[in-house]
Amino acid sequence: MANSKQTLDSIGKGDVSTISGLFAERVRRSPDKVAYRQCDAIVGWRGYTWREMAERVARWRSAFAASGLKGGDRVAILHHNSIEWVCFDIAALGLGLVIIPLSLSDGPPTWVEELAETGARLLVAGQRAHWTAMSGQTDHLSKVAMVVCLDDGERCPDRCVNVTDWLPAGATATDPAVHPGSLATITYTSGTTGRPKGVMLTQANMLAAALAPLERNPGYPEDVFLSFLPMAHIFERTTEYYLAIACGGETVFARSPDNLPEDFATIRPSVIMGVPRIYERLWNGVESYAAGNRLARWLIDRAGKLGLRRENDGLMVRFQHWLLERFVGQKLSKHLGGRVRIAVCGGAPLAAQLATRLRAVGLPLIEGYGLAEAAGPVTGDSLSDYEPGSVGRPFSEMKIRISGDGEILVKSPSVMSGYWNRPEETAEVLSGDGWLRTGDLGEMRNGRLYVHGRMRDLVVLSTGDKLAPSDIESWLMADPLFAQVMVLGNDRPMVVALAVLDIEHWRRFSEEHGLDPSAPNSPLGERALLARIARRLEMMPEYAQVRRIHASLKPWTVEDGLVSAALKIRRAEIEKRFGSEFKQLYAGHE
Repeated sequence: MANSKQTLDSIGKGDVSTISGLFAERVRRSPDKVAYRQCDAIVGWRGYTWREMAERVARWRSAFAASGLKGGDRVAILHHNSIEWVCFDIAALGLGLVIIPLSLSDGPPTWVEELAETGARLLVAGQRAHWTAMSGQTDHLSKVAMVVCLDDGERCPDRCVNVTDWLPAGATATDPAVHPGSLATITYTSGTTGRPKGVMLTQANMLAAALAPLERNPGYPEDVFLSFLPMAHIFERTTEYYLAIACGGETVFARSPDNLPEDFATIRPSVIMGVPRIYERLWNGVESYAAGNRLARWLIDRAGKLGLRRENDGLMVRFQHWLLERFVGQKLSKHLGGRVRIAVCGGAPLAAQLATRLRAVGLPLIEGYGLAEAAGPVTGDSLSDYEPGSVGRPFSEMKIRISGDGEILVKSPSVMSGYWNRPEETAEVLSGDGWLRTGDLGEMRNGRLYVHGRMRDLVVLSTGDKLAPSDIESWLMADPLFAQVMVLGNDRPMVVALAVLDIEHWRRFSEEHGLDPSAPNSPLGERALLARIARRLEMMPEYAQVRRIHASLKPWTVEDGLVSAALKIRRAEIEKRFGSEFKQLYAGHE
């Protein structure tokens, strides 16, 4: 799967002290190498060298300066991953401006709130329609003096200017000294645990986070990264975008989620950065392929039992691993372009059973743990040192300890300075000596971190038993029948689940069990689903077994507010939206 040629030219922490300095050093080292590639509607896929990007960044920097902006001013961007995003980001950081990345999936009310709260003076909008959707709330947006629109159009709304009119033909000298410790970005949390908060990060914070993973898994100039997670979120921004600059790899911007399978085949990335949902979908594809092939079906059943390759594996075990990679792994590899050398899962823990199966069929999977408040990665595996169920070991400058109540505490050069305009909430999570309370439950075993979900999501049954819902959910999500799952039970006598079924797998399941495919919540349907769940959760304690389930065939989406842009379920919103179904599950069990 890996590239045959690998050279090393990584920029280290001793070489630069800021993100803007990181970019400048990469341009100096690799001026004529392709840095980015994106699809143009007219010419197709087009590459941009580091030298070309530097020239574009210089024009953006001149435009910012000509707009009267100075160090410390806030500027926002609302756009998909692209070279324009890079130009905006690097140019603004080079002037000491503070970047507010807005998530396209959040919608106008959230955009307005974040622009108003941060006092952004300039907004770069991919579509003028986005500004039009917000401009009715002018009372909250009085500080936005200019909106730079990237799309074409003859008529600009109030305060708008076309990017072609805003950018100068050439660049003027605007290169002030930027302190590594100055505020560089205010990036908002996903909102899965309450109202989004603006995390304040310096250039030094983000640089530390971006360089940390390279100490465990080197990156190479020959690497190709396919960028498809939103750059507005810290995982994509530091762990892929900035990391690729550090190692000199090429970043290709995917066209859209719908085009992702074709983009994988065309771009043939060597590095993948994904959240658990991406890998769950990959495995669902493996299951679908195996459904029509008896050998493949037997092999993927063996994948979970075989586990990872070990030096002392016997001949028969080694032969079965070979069969798995030959008849299943090669299909998966081809689907991903055929040259993936490393696939990183972050954003949330991946079910150990699923991770084991993916590694068994040959996917070079590793995991890591991080959060916005620490500018991204804190722990990670190496390809040669991986344990399913764990999120790896802390990076060298990252310290972790577990509090008495099981909370993960982090101290590192990447930890934020606080939440924007929220001193009380900052004091709740940051100690005087720099330890960050993450709000995540976990444990350390043999130097590895194991994450068990959010503390605030911990379910305490009326029996007094406690369980982490993410543990149950991840086990169930490893089953391709279940597309999305959320378990509940707080202050109740038993655990219940709300679930979205994969339509194709449900159709086959209902046929096999003689069920009405349009009625997953019939008594017979629920009984069959609970039996399947019981087999999945047989290793769980009795109190953690799911006793009732409400199933749906309609996915929870970002658009309907039930899933975050990082594909995490919004628990409070789902519980509110399905309140009547939730109550019905407990009817007679109060």
